[in-house]
Amino acid sequence: MIRKMKKLSLFVFHEDREKTLSDLASLGLVHIEIINGVSSENIESISSKKNDALKAKNIINNALAEAKKAKKDVSNVKATDTSKKANEVIEAVINTYQASDKLKAERDALRKELSIIAPFGNFSFYKVNGLKEKTGYGILFYSANAKEYNDYNFSEVKDIFTYTIKEESGKVYFVAFKKEGSEENIPFDIVNMPNQSYNDINEKISKLDKEIENNDTEIIKNQVYMESINKEVDNLNISNHFEEAKESFVASEGTEGKILYVEAYLPKDKETEVKTLLDSKKIAYIMEDPARDDKVPVELKNNKYSGAYELITKLFQLPNYFEIDLTPMIAVFYPLFFAYCFGDSGYGIVLTIVALIGLFTVLKGQLRGVGILALTLGICTTIMGIINGGSFFGVSIPANTQIPIFATLSKYLIITDLKENWFLTPFNTALLIGVLHICFALLVGVIDRIKTSPIGDILAAVGKLLFIPGLVLWFLGDMQKMEVIKQFSTVYYALIAVGLVFLVILSNVGKKPDVLNSILGVYFAATGIMGDTLSYIRLFALGASGSILALVINQIGLSFKAIPGVGVVIMVVFLVLGHIAIFLLNILGALVHPLRLTFVEFYNNVGFEGGGKEYKPLKKVA
Repeated sequence: MIRKMKKLSLFVFHEDREKTLSDLASLGLVHIEIINGVSSENIESISSKKNDALKAKNIINNALAEAKKAKKDVSNVKATDTSKKANEVIEAVINTYQASDKLKAERDALRKELSIIAPFGNFSFYKVNGLKEKTGYGILFYSANAKEYNDYNFSEVKDIFTYTIKEESGKVYFVAFKKEGSEENIPFDIVNMPNQSYNDINEKISKLDKEIENNDTEIIKNQVYMESINKEVDNLNISNHFEEAKESFVASEGTEGKILYVEAYLPKDKETEVKTLLDSKKIAYIMEDPARDDKVPVELKNNKYSGAYELITKLFQLPNYFEIDLTPMIAVFYPLFFAYCFGDSGYGIVLTIVALIGLFTVLKGQLRGVGILALTLGICTTIMGIINGGSFFGVSIPANTQIPIFATLSKYLIITDLKENWFLTPFNTALLIGVLHICFALLVGVIDRIKTSPIGDILAAVGKLLFIPGLVLWFLGDMQKMEVIKQFSTVYYALIAVGLVFLVILSNVGKKPDVLNSILGVYFAATGIMGDTLSYIRLFALGASGSILALVINQIGLSFKAIPGVGVVIMVVFLVLGHIAIFLLNILGALVHPLRLTFVEFYNNVGFEGGGKEYKPLKKVA
């Protein structure tokens, strides 16, 4: 459900603006309506500090990742002095990183020089220059295409003598001894050599490598400050929000900027606390219920189970304040869809165990909701794997009743392809779930319209709620000749007729009649139900494909058992790796496709508008 809010209009003397906000922040309950595009020097400064903090975090994390990639154990590489403030650590990390960047640029330049001199090997420039003084011949370094070099007639050149140093990849590297003062030339590319030897460059690169490695170590030492940096980021976000709220005050008319006004919201159940503070501080205010056109912030308030599914609700967008919160409905249908797609009790048990381990270890605080979500999905998958087809890591439960536990579980098989079970086959059940999901969405849509919409829209929603189920029953009874449905033909004919009256005629109540638009509404409702219902076939398809893949892995794995000596080992390794791969593949599909059914089919039939913004009260910096 959506937490009820009260609208608060605040009027303060311009000099009391900051103190008033500080008092409200101490409560941690009042959401200030931030004006779009607010800016100030303080906001820009805080933004810069936040960027630095996030940059420092990334630098530390990247250094740790690189060390892990290089298989270095840096778990004990930690700063001995842990008394530094977060901003000092952030500045030190960035400075060290920037110093490393300069060293890396210098190293890259030296490596480029090394690649130039490498083909000619290590030699002394001092001796080369001394040779010129003694002989009167200077040395030039060349590179040339091997064919062109071999075809060139060097005998025609009198004052230049050449010597080949190296030939590789179709290129020749050579030196030419040219008599001083000679104007003769050869038609090849002169190599601009660095002014230091191969060994000198190598030594400098090694020295730079060491300095860079030391800097990386210094950065990694700051891993002990990660929590402190995270808190600094949180505090900067709070400070930024405070500054934005401060800049969102506007001058009241006729007060020459002396009296400022701002719009705010607070939870209705905290009204007394806020009133007590405002009265004690003698702050002028108006408190009232929000109007339909107000941009009321949204805070979802659900029980622990449904609250875990708020993660899914927020993936799309929050409902607006005046809509129904669909999270409790998602908490019912999403695990059903997920389990139908995953469809194997063995994989469900694995997911359940992983979720339980996570809840007791790493999934604490804000991540606890992820653990509860995974746990419920794992339990639902375990149950669905038993009642739908009966599968345990690809092994058929009903086909292996010689195993005592399977014999017991096979009694709970409900959805099966057996001929006696003509109705609840996996394919039909997926369609049935789809129809029920859509009809439920239509019912929720009617309730939502009653709360928020004019009478014509309410009647149109009621018409759709009657027309679509009637259409589905007509299809099953008259088109599919299902006698169990056919006997209620009077009922579904009446549903269709009454639904058409609501959609075509009564939907125009309270507004200008538009029969053409109403007829189009009937057309889209009739054709849309077919497309929406067929979308639920994906539940059957994903479940069946996952079971088939698991079965294939089992068959291939068992075939390795016949290999003498190592057959059992190969079989076990193959089965474990194969089922891990299928588990990861299936869980991806089982997560994504139910989201599609939720955000497209369900939201569309409810008439979801969305656009809600999150309730974000002012807080004090920790």
